[in-house]
Amino acid sequence: MAMSRIRVLLPSTRIGLGRLLESATTAVVLVTALAALVLAGVPGTKESPAARAAFTVALLLATTAAAGRVLLAAQRQPWRARCLSCLAVCILTFGAGVLQLAAGDGATPQDSRILFQLSVSALLGFVVFDIQLPNRQVWALVVEMGAIVGGGLCLAAMPLLVSLILPSGGASPVVIAVLYSVIDLVICGVIVLQIRKGMRTPTLPTRLILLACVGLATTDLIYLYLVQAGRHPDGLVFLLVYFAIFAVLVTGACAMTTYPELRSGVEPAIPMVLVGVVAVVVLALSDPPGPGTLTTVAGIVTLAAVLIRMILALRQARLAAGALHLSRTDELTGLLNRRALLFHLDEMTSRGTPFALLLMDLDKFKEINDTLGHVAGDAALIEISGRLADVLGPDGHLARLGGDEFAVLIAENEEPRLVRLADSIRARLAPPMELAGQLMSVDVSIGVSMSRGADRTASELLREADVAMYRAKTTRSGSAFYSDTRDEHARTALQLSQLLREDLRHGRVEMRYQGQIDSTTGALVGAQALAGWRHPSGEVWSEARLLRLARQAGLLPKLIETVITRARSESAAWLRSGMITRISFACETRELLSAPIRRTLFESIEFDPTARDSLMVQITEESFLAGEDKVGRAIRELRTRGVQVSIDNYGVGFSSLSLLKDLPIQELRIDASFVELIGQDQRRQAIVASSSALARSLGIRLVAPGVRDDAQIELLTSLGVEVLQGDAIAAPLSAVEFGRWARQVGAGSAARRHAVDGSSVR
Repeated sequence: MAMSRIRVLLPSTRIGLGRLLESATTAVVLVTALAALVLAGVPGTKESPAARAAFTVALLLATTAAAGRVLLAAQRQPWRARCLSCLAVCILTFGAGVLQLAAGDGATPQDSRILFQLSVSALLGFVVFDIQLPNRQVWALVVEMGAIVGGGLCLAAMPLLVSLILPSGGASPVVIAVLYSVIDLVICGVIVLQIRKGMRTPTLPTRLILLACVGLATTDLIYLYLVQAGRHPDGLVFLLVYFAIFAVLVTGACAMTTYPELRSGVEPAIPMVLVGVVAVVVLALSDPPGPGTLTTVAGIVTLAAVLIRMILALRQARLAAGALHLSRTDELTGLLNRRALLFHLDEMTSRGTPFALLLMDLDKFKEINDTLGHVAGDAALIEISGRLADVLGPDGHLARLGGDEFAVLIAENEEPRLVRLADSIRARLAPPMELAGQLMSVDVSIGVSMSRGADRTASELLREADVAMYRAKTTRSGSAFYSDTRDEHARTALQLSQLLREDLRHGRVEMRYQGQIDSTTGALVGAQALAGWRHPSGEVWSEARLLRLARQAGLLPKLIETVITRARSESAAWLRSGMITRISFACETRELLSAPIRRTLFESIEFDPTARDSLMVQITEESFLAGEDKVGRAIRELRTRGVQVSIDNYGVGFSSLSLLKDLPIQELRIDASFVELIGQDQRRQAIVASSSALARSLGIRLVAPGVRDDAQIELLTSLGVEVLQGDAIAAPLSAVEFGRWARQVGAGSAARRHAVDGSSVR
């Protein structure tokens, strides 16, 4: 326990010691800087060795303590170690330059100028590096650092070279003062540019740094004016000002700094061109051998580094341009993607340019994916994108938004021309495509929204086009224009579709189960799974109403997959215990033919082998009108894999006897209209009786759904119907309620009706 408390206290102890050390260093800086200023102002300091020694010690301590204070801040903010190290070099070289000037006889003025120039160069490095830079390769950073260091050496050597080529006592001091002032102004400009570009946040530390740099530029300009006017500047006053400037600079630099989030685009480049110009000037002024030898080497190294860095910058720009192109391009078709379309939408909206947005959804594309596979589907999308490009030509922007959804953005808002464009698109997509050796055709539903001023946002225009497309799809009109008054119902339906999509994603479908009993013994033999959905108003929608909404919204496959998964999971215990022998659910033809639905069924059986022959798919007779061969193959595959098949709505549709003879069907469900009026129509009774005899001879169960009273139960039983289902047996119940009711009924019970709460089961 003691050790754990020590470990908890260690970080706070380190933080406390760090703060204490920073405060102590700051105090040393203030005291020694004040002492240096006082000693510099004492008359006769240069003549007194003791006073000169005291001034030197005070200045050394102040400079070292200030650099140490900056390095302590770098330790606390490791992400700023590079820029704060440059600032520490700036402080140390500035202090060394002041000491050189104070030394007088022991040093030449050029030595101090070089040190001051190095100090200004290091300050430029601090400003340049005090931003968040993207991650780069090490070699790119090394080249950049080489250019900065070489450029700093060239800047530092320039005053010496200027002094060597100009006559003694000539314009050299003025030229050097101009150089200092220009560099100071460049530093201020770099900071302002960083703020404008969003690379530096205009917080108090940033303002202090900018204030210090402006103060430095102003002081150097004043010095330039005094030199040019022939006046002798007061060294003590300038030393005081410089100390104050560095105090403000260190205060701002050492404050805790967080960088703004980087904006997209190419990495902000350090002004390599300026560094290259400096290197060229130095090479032009150098005259080796002699003092110019070192500067010549520095200039050559700097130029080489600048050239390499510019090559890397060009390569980076090309890569960034390529990345931008890829980020705005659909990978499969090469068209614009959703991001690029939104960009152009925002651009045209802000300009106020009249335009229209056409949103397109392919109506029969899912059949291609389900029957021929995704490879053929991708080939179809490529073919379709080419046809759309042929229609559009160079006008407008064509984009694929994802899946089988395309969009056209065109600078046109006259409805007759847009109608012709929509008709041309539909006509161009109408001819069939040859895919995997088969001819397949698609249709398209187009929704059109038009700009109505600069106050429209891209998301609003997309939503309006989506509403119009939804109306075109549901009315099968091919294309539709958005209208505020006309599309209120479509907008509501679209909102419901989005809500249903979210509920399906999170499994918020309400499942109900209706029992099926043997008409002779009264034993519970099966259950039908019925999906329901709770409307935002609180009303629970029936399965028929839910299926219509899911079909219109293109969510029927997802709904059926959800029903299969939920029904299989919730009925597993009933099947294993023998309470029921099968669980059935409705499935439409298109979904029956789709690979995902069949895969969900087969995986359910593979996951739990006891489910074999206990899952039953209900399809309608009308299903065979969509293609008897395809449906027949799907039924045979289902039966081979252990899934039973039931023909629903029997007697009002196709009713081909060859289906019963040739296909492995296990169950017929009489259409509910026969059951509803069975007691009032002898013809219906005859049809049911003959169907019962036919089913019995073929070994097929006959089920009567929708049974509502005792008279229907007795009549249907006498007509030979084997299985009964309806509210007279049990109303649809939740999984918990159905399990409770099934246990009460009991397998093999002779009773036909039992009660749950006295109402739901009669």
